Amino acid sequence: MHHDKEEIVCPNCGTQAFGNYCYECGQQTHLHRDTLWGMILHFFEHYFHYDNKFWKTMRTLLFKPGELTLAYWRQQRMRYISPVSLYIFISALYFGCMILFLPLAEKKGIEIGKKMAVHVPQQPRKARIAVSPIPIKVSSSKFQDPAVLMEVSERIAHMLPKLFFFLIPMTAFILQLLFLKRKEIYYVDHLIFSIHFHSFYFFLGTLTTLINLLPASELNMIIGLATAVLSFLYFRQALQVVYQISGVRATWYTFVFGFAYIIVLIPLIGIAFYYAITHLH
Repeated sequence: MHHDKEEIVCPNCGTQAFGNYCYECGQQTHLHRDTLWGMILHFFEHYFHYDNKFWKTMRTLLFKPGELTLAYWRQQRMRYISPVSLYIFISALYFGCMILFLPLAEKKGIEIGKKMAVHVPQQPRKARIAVSPIPIKVSSSKFQDPAVLMEVSERIAHMLPKLFFFLIPMTAFILQLLFLKRKEIYYVDHLIFSIHFHSFYFFLGTLTTLINLLPASELNMIIGLATAVLSFLYFRQALQVVYQISGVRATWYTFVFGFAYIIVLIPLIGIAFYYAITHLH
């Protein structure tokens, strides 16, 4: 028995469609007015559904260095979240946590500093002045004020997203120089590698930021060292997997890259710090 299907005009592209989805653009044909709660549920559904590719992307990013980049190079685009979307989500999480928990971290650091100061013998005032004969334009006493330190830290934290936005293409440029003879690899390919590495680094940074809030202050140095080692090993493994090079060469390139990265990073941090201290209230 034949049943006529209802003909619908797709609200997105205007195509005559049948059923719940438009065959031309893929949008649902029956849509209802959104509510705030509905939008929130849709967001979490989109990113955190068990079968969603978000979890598959995160597992691959964290435990299979370089595989996301290779998949993108091979045009396997539907398996994982796009590099830019992944970076935006993780970087927003990282910088959001940093800015949100910065006051707590600063308070913890000040308390640790006060405890350490109790055990450090104070020099006479004349001796303290003598070791710093060069006049400093910005009064050093201002930086003993927790409120000033907080303001400087917050300004730098707000500038970090812009700083890393500049560092990602610079990372790709460094990689292009390292693999200059690989004519089959283009700059945009290195850029995808850079985005995936920074996504991993920011996720690691998010965990580090949260762990540093724990009362055990002696963990801070250990966590910082562990983060540096994990980043080094991850980058080395990703290089070996993506660029198909030996382990020895990947290790050497990681050291060279790290040195070049620091050379680029230091002046940028200096600029951010200068901007922060020259715009104090």
